[in-house]
Amino acid sequence: MSEERTSSPCEKSSLFQAQNTQFQINPQLAKKCHESLTDAIVVHGTCSGKMIIGRGHDATVKIGKTNKCVSRHHVSIEYKSPLNRFELTVHSPNGAMIDRIVFEQGEHVPIMEGTCIEIVGTKLIFQGPQTIIPTPLSPKKEEGNIPKLVKSKNHIALSLQDEVIQVLGKLLQLLLLLLLLLTIIIYIVSTRKSTMTCKDICNKLPDQTMIDIRTLLSESPVIGCIKRLGKTADGSAKEDLYYYKAELDSNLERRKRYSDVG
Repeated sequence: MSEERTSSPCEKSSLFQAQNTQFQINPQLAKKCHESLTDAIVVHGTCSGKMIIGRGHDATVKIGKTNKCVSRHHVSIEYKSPLNRFELTVHSPNGAMIDRIVFEQGEHVPIMEGTCIEIVGTKLIFQGPQTIIPTPLSPKKEEGNIPKLVKSKNHIALSLQDEVIQVLGKLLQLLLLLLLLLTIIIYIVSTRKSTMTCKDICNKLPDQTMIDIRTLLSESPVIGCIKRLGKTADGSAKEDLYYYKAELDSNLERRKRYSDVG
């Protein structure tokens, strides 16, 4: 059995940033991705110090008490005021999975409210600092205090914001599609024969639908298909095999990196 090839830090960072930006633009998408994590531990960040997650006695959030795969200081979360964001640092050689992307020891990952952190099977959901929300004025009083000109400007601003969100959403969908193609290429070239069936690719990417993957395989010029006739030992039809057509790839860096890998 051949070993799987992992994405480079640059590719992994691009995928994570695209996913993170999509979550920021569309919080409902982030909520939908995380709503199934009913058993996850909710952790709140703090702007005044560093949070340690691990099995050590001095860990802020203690997990995996009897699991030695969990390090005493597995990850830490700290607020970076110059960047105005929270950042997670992986300290354990066993790594951590952030929003379904694996990060290794020494890597720094920007996180946001709703980010899913998985450490050796233990799932956590990051939330921002706990704050006291002031009681809002009644809707009638608030509306009465807002001049009509301000209301009009706010309406225009909201309309422009909606348009910007739609455009950015389409661009991010395109970027995520390109990153999905890159992930498929990495999986294909990492196999012993540098070929995979659609079913095997789908098993590697459980978060993607078979329709999306099959469409990408059939429409991408850099993915070739080997048609197979006949049946397998159990009587089912043989599945077609897909391979990477490096000679047709206009991305010279990718073509050079993944040619003749398998």
